Amino acid sequence: MPRTFYGIHDVQYIAVRDVFAASPVTIASPIDRVDQLPLTIEGPKDHLDFFYRLFPKLFKQSLFDKMRGRGGWIRLEPPTSSSPWITLWYKYGRSLVDHVELLEHKFRRDAAVYCDLMLADWAILEVTIFGKDLLRTTIFLPEELPRNGTIVIPQHTLH
Repeated sequence: MPRTFYGIHDVQYIAVRDVFAASPVTIASPIDRVDQLPLTIEGPKDHLDFFYRLFPKLFKQSLFDKMRGRGGWIRLEPPTSSSPWITLWYKYGRSLVDHVELLEHKFRRDAAVYCDLMLADWAILEVTIFGKDLLRTTIFLPEELPRNGTIVIPQHTLH
């Protein structure tokens, strides 16, 4: 049984900050060696509600990748009182490299292509193990991104 993951408040995580244009949400995943990986999407509630309505479009990509034997998006869970974030599940590899690739490349590419969400021109990738920052670096738009999305979180949802 996998341990409970506490997102960016966990002692071990991989995270991408400043993923989307005009939104402060952070995407995080555990470092644990599991093949069904929960990604927590953390940020203001109105932003989470906005993204939660769009993320089911990721499952179109999932069908395509499953046919090619590459895993895919398998489940989406809304925020709850015990986990105030969206949890998006992906089934794929178990290695740290697979988990970093999922956050750095696959999630952002799929959000732009399948959900038409506009990515920020750059984001911050960080890896924290046992409370110590192992890596913190700037990443740019994913390679092989055919085009950035066009949907930006509406201004009326911003505080």
